[in-house]
Amino acid sequence: MNMVHHMQLVLLIKTNYILKSILFGCLLFTSGFVFPSSLTITPDFETEGVGTYFDDAADDPAIWFNNKNPDQSLVFGTDKKQGIYTYSIKGKTLNFSELGSINNIDLRYHNDQLHIVVSNRTTNMLEYWIFEKDIYSTFTNYDNPFTKAKIHKIFDPEMSVYGICMGVVNNQLMALLTEEEGPKIQLWNLDDGFIHQETNINEFERPGPYKVNEVDEAEGCVFDDSNLTVFVSREGKRGELRAYSLPDLNFKVIIDTRLGEILGDPEGLAIYEDNKNGFLILSSQGGSKFNIYDRNEPYSFIKSFYIISNDIDGVQDTDGIAISSENFGIFEYGMMIAQDGYNSDQLGEYESQNFKIISFKKILDALNN
Repeated sequence: MNMVHHMQLVLLIKTNYILKSILFGCLLFTSGFVFPSSLTITPDFETEGVGTYFDDAADDPAIWFNNKNPDQSLVFGTDKKQGIYTYSIKGKTLNFSELGSINNIDLRYHNDQLHIVVSNRTTNMLEYWIFEKDIYSTFTNYDNPFTKAKIHKIFDPEMSVYGICMGVVNNQLMALLTEEEGPKIQLWNLDDGFIHQETNINEFERPGPYKVNEVDEAEGCVFDDSNLTVFVSREGKRGELRAYSLPDLNFKVIIDTRLGEILGDPEGLAIYEDNKNGFLILSSQGGSKFNIYDRNEPYSFIKSFYIISNDIDGVQDTDGIAISSENFGIFEYGMMIAQDGYNSDQLGEYESQNFKIISFKKILDALNN
């Protein structure tokens, strides 16, 4: 790319960023979703921008809690054009693994092993790794730690892969995989490597002002292992948050829609655990806000919050989020990671997308005030 074309592209990106920021402000003003009526939270740390600069790239995070050394826990984040970053819990880049177009990532620490699943759009496969020991050392001392896994499995879903999440259901490791620009969601048994159940998200429709031939797809999802439930965010014209029961992936209920508290596409989903209580958090992408719901039925809406700037840029247009309620030392009541779709420096200059790190205590305190 020559210098003239490079500068033209930078100008285009900055102009688009400014317009989106203005549109975001207008949306909040005209919709009534202004900061005084909602909670506002500030980030504690942020990661460096991902390597893909001229594109929508950073997408989905995941958190591994190191129960032996909590300060040596890890955050993973996808650059959906190139691979997976590994960060410290303060956002320092520890490693980058060039694995292809990794869209979404999730993990579980189960039976003293770290299990990681991803949706790889380069190979159009569900990929699954198991790391048995020296996890922190593996992800900090090797150029490509994913080659050091004890087990690496690749599954062919025979559909265009998109979103993914992982859970432990009746002591069995499972992953939910969604179809890009299609209505399928698949529940995989990772131990045996087969589709445990497949469902069409067009089932159980309800009347509403929607187009017949709309594009249906789901991306965000999260397992509630304890309550045998998986939550799925459906994009498209409906913009729905849904719950399905496990292990049979039976539809339970539509929790929220764009006719309720969702603005734009519902995207990332995460759970803050407090035994079997806690919260379900949804990234409501169109309004750059985060909705808090009761984790338990009937999944009542509680409040929304925004992540605004302090010395660190705030968060807009979020895709993926991740939450852990573990005690990380510096985050005694857990932490939240949010992808930032419009990242900028302190002067307002555009930077490549990144991930913001937030103490969950700030959210709990705001709810209690």
